[in-house]
Amino acid sequence: MALIHKSARRRTFLSVVATVVVASLSWGFFLVDQAAGSSTGPDVSSSSCTSNTCNSNYLTSVSCVGSKFCMAVGAYRTSSYATIETLIEQKSGSTWTLVHSPNPSSGQNQLESVSCVTKRFCIAVGQNLIEGHGWRKITEAWNGKSWKIVDAWPTTFARLQGVSCLSSRYCTAVGYYAIGKGPTSTLIEQWDGRKWSIVPSPNFAVTDAFINELNAVTCLAATDCFAVGEFALMNNRQFAGIERWNGTLWKVVSSPSPGTGNLTLASVSCANAHMCFADGDYNNDSFSSSGYHSLIEKWNGSTWGVVADPKAPLPDDSLNSVSCATTKLCFATGLDGLDSGGHSIIDSWRGSTWTNVKPPLSTTPVNISLSGVTCVTSSSCYAVGSYPNDDGHGPLLSLIEHWDDSLWSAVSAPNYFG
Repeated sequence: MALIHKSARRRTFLSVVATVVVASLSWGFFLVDQAAGSSTGPDVSSSSCTSNTCNSNYLTSVSCVGSKFCMAVGAYRTSSYATIETLIEQKSGSTWTLVHSPNPSSGQNQLESVSCVTKRFCIAVGQNLIEGHGWRKITEAWNGKSWKIVDAWPTTFARLQGVSCLSSRYCTAVGYYAIGKGPTSTLIEQWDGRKWSIVPSPNFAVTDAFINELNAVTCLAATDCFAVGEFALMNNRQFAGIERWNGTLWKVVSSPSPGTGNLTLASVSCANAHMCFADGDYNNDSFSSSGYHSLIEKWNGSTWGVVADPKAPLPDDSLNSVSCATTKLCFATGLDGLDSGGHSIIDSWRGSTWTNVKPPLSTTPVNISLSGVTCVTSSSCYAVGSYPNDDGHGPLLSLIEHWDDSLWSAVSAPNYFG
């Protein structure tokens, strides 16, 4: 059976921590200045963090309302490695601080995606893992003062990977679910301001399929959304998949499949109805977990097509997030050296081609990564992720970077310390 590949962002937080602990550093994490400043969360310190005294922190997604308010989500693991808890960091004005976030259980809890429409309304989605019961999806809502759990699916294996909100009364979340030990199927839910409802969604493949999964969603209007992911057949390769919402139903749309191995689409963003980008990676050997190359696909208003992507310095590179502020400014983030160590990737679209941007501290010997990016305007974008402290062998620390219309720079990010 072919190896099933997920983009770097979609590996669980648990696997990230394990990778760092054994110092294999197969992910690659971005180096940023040690966090300092006040925080609203417990066990916070601005002192140096060592491998024996720190929790591990990891950010997966970020969403902003203007240049003064943002939410970034992810997870942190206690220094005793007993539990994984949800992690939320808030930007108010010019400072990032920790915000208390609830957890539905004492197992492994992590948030994958966040979408904010005002300073008083955000939705975050993810999942928690209960030993012996598998993954359960969770959603949390921000009311301007605190985060609260609004839905937790207690009985069925399910994960939510992406969310997009147009208003406090309209959000779409995507992921996948499985019944028993059966194959996974696409999962799409809509928020109406009071509750979540499951919306019927097609699988990319039905016959002999054992994976149908969605990783990300973006909505331009209540009648126009795109969701991206992947599907795999028994004893065959993995393909990228795209679905579109027309206000009434979801339909699978044709998407290109470069290479001869596995493909996945991890993220999608639209500047308007005639220009969207989806990114991920692909390789040429479905039985190999290496040799991946960045993949960018573009929607021109009628079809999806592959566009040229600047080659990363190392042979294994992957993109896991994309955001467009306008038709002439988009950023995509990820990492090179997926299996051998490397640095973060920031690719820039300026209206005609994609080019590679040199991230801050890109010459550091420590492996680095970025997992989420959002652009509010052409002069204000944020990218988030994590980096391993202690010269690459310590626990993970939160990473936040900012684009100011001319360059990317690292900003101070808070962490939970044990």
